[in-house]
Amino acid sequence: MHRIDTPAMELRHIDLNLLRVFDAVVSERSVSRAAVQLSLTQPAVSHALARLRAACGDAILERHGRAMVPTAHAAALLPQVRALLAQAQRIFSSTAQFDAAQSQRSFQVGASDYAVQRLLPAVLASVRRSAPGVRLRVLHAGRSDALDLLHAGAIDLALGVFNSADDTLQLRTVLEEPYACAMAAGHPLARAALTLPLFLQAAHLQVLVQPGRLGAIEQTLARLGVERRVAMTSAHFGPAVALAAATDLLLTAPRGLFGPQPAANGLHLAPPPFALEPYRHQIAASKRALADPGVAWLYALIEPIATSVA
Repeated sequence: MHRIDTPAMELRHIDLNLLRVFDAVVSERSVSRAAVQLSLTQPAVSHALARLRAACGDAILERHGRAMVPTAHAAALLPQVRALLAQAQRIFSSTAQFDAAQSQRSFQVGASDYAVQRLLPAVLASVRRSAPGVRLRVLHAGRSDALDLLHAGAIDLALGVFNSADDTLQLRTVLEEPYACAMAAGHPLARAALTLPLFLQAAHLQVLVQPGRLGAIEQTLARLGVERRVAMTSAHFGPAVALAAATDLLLTAPRGLFGPQPAANGLHLAPPPFALEPYRHQIAASKRALADPGVAWLYALIEPIATSVA
């Protein structure tokens, strides 16, 4: 089942609650899980989904084998629907006082997988203490799309590495950490000091979140007039650690990625044999969104916590 032949959608057939159902159903890919997320009964969500299908002229979810997946049209609409919901939240919150202790609000936070691992545990603990009813919805957002999502209003704030931003955004560096070169504990290079020639002779595992662009390590090596041998490229930091421990590949990444006891995970760490700028974690939000007391509260909460992460 694909597009359904119906007249063009009219606004009188849509309300914000239907948009919330659309967001939940497409994100969860399940009516039952969407019902749990929304604290609604499954029949209520099924009824809302039927209204959405009639209004949109689209199936929204389709069965592929044993799984339910969004239609291409629904997937394309999802960022716009989230932006509308976020904008509506800001409109109705901008003139109201934000009471964190009593709030039941949901915030959209864009973050890279490493920002989630490194910064969010401490942030979430603080949110749970001071605002137990507040919900954080974390969406994957990398250097290539986070700022666009902020401009569109699809997320309230972003955590990651953005380097620069225009004057419509408020950007702060909250944590700097050095890079480390990780290898399996039994790797031949773990038995001696890691020199630049040895580094260049080795095979490497590269983490490149933004395809098609040179990462910080490649840019630094290019300025030195050398190039490393990349045997594998991963879009995510998390799996790269396990791969480094299980293969002969070297992984150069922010030191915090490897945890306080890398040896317990089968890793040996060495400093990179060349100077690298530190990895800079940043928090960003649009100045327009920060006029919302709730977003301003969350930004102010996260900034000092992220700064103090060990």
